[in-house]
Amino acid sequence: MSPNISADGILDLGGTTIVDACVHRNATFPVRTMYASREVAATMAAWTASGYALRSVFAYEVSPYLDPDGTFDLSRFLRDENERKEAEAAFGRAVAERRRLLRPVYERLGSWGWVAPPWGSEVLFENGGIWTSQAAADAYFLREYRKNRGRRLRQLFTDMERYPVLTSRAELLRQVRSGMRKRMFLVCVPALFALLEAMLLEYAGLLATPTIRVMAVADSIVEAAEPKEDYEILHWLGWVAVRAFVHSLFEKRSFDQPAPPRANRHWIMHGRSLLATGELECLQLLQAIESIAMDHYYGLN
Repeated sequence: MSPNISADGILDLGGTTIVDACVHRNATFPVRTMYASREVAATMAAWTASGYALRSVFAYEVSPYLDPDGTFDLSRFLRDENERKEAEAAFGRAVAERRRLLRPVYERLGSWGWVAPPWGSEVLFENGGIWTSQAAADAYFLREYRKNRGRRLRQLFTDMERYPVLTSRAELLRQVRSGMRKRMFLVCVPALFALLEAMLLEYAGLLATPTIRVMAVADSIVEAAEPKEDYEILHWLGWVAVRAFVHSLFEKRSFDQPAPPRANRHWIMHGRSLLATGELECLQLLQAIESIAMDHYYGLN
């Protein structure tokens, strides 16, 4: 089917749908707007077979812009189009404002060693928010994981068992779970450090890369998850917290300085400090690992 190109660049095929596009054949002419038939897909295929290419196609309903005599009211269409673009711009500004307001909350939470809890982020804002102080955040999560005989912790391990990315690490998780029951936290923390690093690299598809900075991987994931729509904000904020947590864990600190008060992979894995290797750190690492594994799982399904 050959398109009918008018002198003003209108490609007229009749029907009820208007499609904005850039159409060219052998790169000889552009077409900005066309009226397409109901069988848009078939028409596109026919053009492609005839040597035409289509770029950036957007569909609109034409019927609201048809006058009683069937004439297309271009001025009304353009007015509504401008209003739609203004609404989209306003929505984009609202998304940016939510990001600006919420980002410090999640960055602070991550720097304290916690990521968004698997039971929902609402707790970050209830009753003034658990993020008002590091001690308050620690107390909240310890209380949540200990109450009801550790119900939330048991659920966390159960959830992790169903994520395929953790299947090959099932024995490690089983031993960590057993070790935590026996309060063998000194053994569990180094194992969870290794697992967290593996999860980040697996998520980014960099597990086979010989040299890679884990903090740079976390940075790149946050950058890639930058939200354009409102529904993408919570996913991005979750990674903002993970990145802040990873930066606090993997920060390189000189051994001639005092031991860091919080868990630090550099000091722990090099045997320079056994501080910050208790129940709290196990829970923080597990929560971050579960968050990454869950995101990996739902990203594949």
